[in-house]
Amino acid sequence: MVHALTAALTLWGASAQLPSSVPNARKYAVSVSAKPGTRVFLRASGLPANWVGSFCTQRLCAPNQVSIVLPASGTLRTEFQIIPDDRAKSLVLPVVVRVEDSNHVVNLRRISRPADSVNHL
Repeated sequence: MVHALTAALTLWGASAQLPSSVPNARKYAVSVSAKPGTRVFLRASGLPANWVGSFCTQRLCAPNQVSIVLPASGTLRTEFQIIPDDRAKSLVLPVVVRVEDSNHVVNLRRISRPADSVNHL
C-alpha cells in the first residue's frame, strides 16, 4: 500500500487553545497524513525579520521547524502560530510551511492576516 504524504494548512479556530501557545499569535492548524511511523519535518519560511513561526503541541512549541514521527493512525494535527513583531502587527504577508518526509515535499501557502489571531475570530 502506498502512503503518500498529504498536508493542509487551515485556520486553527477559537475552540481549542493549547497550553503552550502564545496569546494574540496568528494561529493555524497543520494537518499531516502519511504512513504510520513516518518522520516528517515542518519548516516555516517567508516570515519577516523579528517574527517567529512556532509549531506547538500540548507540551511545547518549537521555533521555525520541528521533526515529528507520525502516530499509529498516520495522521497528525499540530498548531502553527506566527508571533509578529509588535511594530508590524497589521502586516499582511504570504507564509509557507514546508512539510517533508524522506520521499515527498509539500509546500503549504497561505496569506497571513492580523484577523487570523484567535482573539479576533
